[in-house]
Amino acid sequence: MSEGLTLLIEEDYAENNFSIYVPELRLSAVGDTEEEALLCAQELIEIFLANNPSLNLYATKVMRTEIPKFTNFSISSAI
Repeated sequence: MSEGLTLLIEEDYAENNFSIYVPELRLSAVGDTEEEALLCAQELIEIFLANNPSLNLYATKVMRTEIPKFTNFSISSAI
């Protein structure tokens, strides 16, 4: 039986690139495109697994939460 890994993929508009984080292995990869970042992540995972035969994954929990909308949001000036 194989275990899956979580890949958190983020696009960084300021840096104009993509980053990928693998929380179970505590690895990160960056690429100019999503595909390049995925290839870098795959290479890192392969190297990590080759160098760590007795693999112990870090526990990972993925959660989502709702952000309340500000319906009556206003900024007042003290002028």
